[in-house]
Amino acid sequence: MKSRYKIIEFDEKHFLAYLDYHQLVPVNKLIYEVFKLIESHTEEQIVFALSEQYPENDIYNSIRQIRAILANNIEKPSCETELKIFAPTPSISRRRMKSPFLGASVAQKELLKALSKYAQVHVTQEYDGIDNLVVVPFDPKSKSSMSFIINENYNGVFLAFLDDTDMISLLTYLHVPVVLPAYVIRGANGRITNSMLRWYSYMRDFDTFMVPNHETADFFSTFTHDTSVFNVIPFGVDADFFHPIDKEKAKQEIADLLNMPEINSKKIVGYISRFEVEKGAGILVDIARLMPDILFLAVGMTEEPRNYDFPSNLITVTPQRREKTRIFYNAFDVFCFPSIASTETFGLIVLEAMACGTVPVVSSYDGPKYLVKDTGIIIDATTFDHDMASLGGTAFAYSFAEAISELLHDNQKREQMGEKA
Repeated sequence: MKSRYKIIEFDEKHFLAYLDYHQLVPVNKLIYEVFKLIESHTEEQIVFALSEQYPENDIYNSIRQIRAILANNIEKPSCETELKIFAPTPSISRRRMKSPFLGASVAQKELLKALSKYAQVHVTQEYDGIDNLVVVPFDPKSKSSMSFIINENYNGVFLAFLDDTDMISLLTYLHVPVVLPAYVIRGANGRITNSMLRWYSYMRDFDTFMVPNHETADFFSTFTHDTSVFNVIPFGVDADFFHPIDKEKAKQEIADLLNMPEINSKKIVGYISRFEVEKGAGILVDIARLMPDILFLAVGMTEEPRNYDFPSNLITVTPQRREKTRIFYNAFDVFCFPSIASTETFGLIVLEAMACGTVPVVSSYDGPKYLVKDTGIIIDATTFDHDMASLGGTAFAYSFAEAISELLHDNQKREQMGEKA
């Protein structure tokens, strides 16, 4: 039974997952509790264990219900065919998908990698590090290309970005569910919201938007007055890759990589992202000025080299391959992400740092604060009434410096928060 069924708790709801046929059965809390015991306990032991919380008759009924479900109450497909998913990446999105620091692109690639374990996934470009994807030619403006896709008989379509409105024609020709990620809410002079509404006007009952958190769904539903089309699926992290390693060894590796032996003897505040204003790069520079005895490492400098007036304790590092970012996360004593981007609905790099046991200090603007909660420190940010370029607000460097200083001087608190992260 272990290989076929799993009990799942998600978003305060409970489900029985039938793994062989990709089906979920909603269940109540009692059935959830009984299922966890049914393999290792007798009927009498289950009743004894749960009798203080539930009436005995309800427990016995739940035991019988679970046995019925496990026996024959889940309808099995008539033939065991592998799901086939079409996941095109139009040219408008391809350069975004190559960025190792664009969270939505990284999340999209990782999700395709995960999907490929359960379904045959057809894509329109090759992805480094994913071998079991099938590359097919596709041009949404070509009738012959669309005809080819129709004849493939896909079970569903998984798109890349909300503003790929050229792909709306798929809704006309493919009568299978289309899942559309909606990772961004504000910014771009309303273009994102307009794209969402355009997609929404064409969607069928079985199509859906995928959003990274409930706040994104709430924002979009103020325009659609319809929450049913938004399904919350948070970004994930590969915990087999992003995990804590010995901090001293990580610092030594970074010291060797950068030829900076002083890294071994200093406290390090780290930043990994595009080094741009909306990601809080300017705030980070000011924080470093306020903390001259602390070494700041900023990984992800993307602009052309310029004569910036950086303080001597702020070291900018060229973008690294993702294989190296794990070492940086572990070498950092604190991870600082003062983003004020109007498009920051999640903060995947914050989650990666947390997975490595590094305490994050973030601004309270949008996504990251919902991840961090009590595993780090959230600094109040001021939100602008209107987006200015890609900026949605601002935060004060002094507040960041104060929080970081507190963490660096309290090893016990930092280690406890790191474990919780």
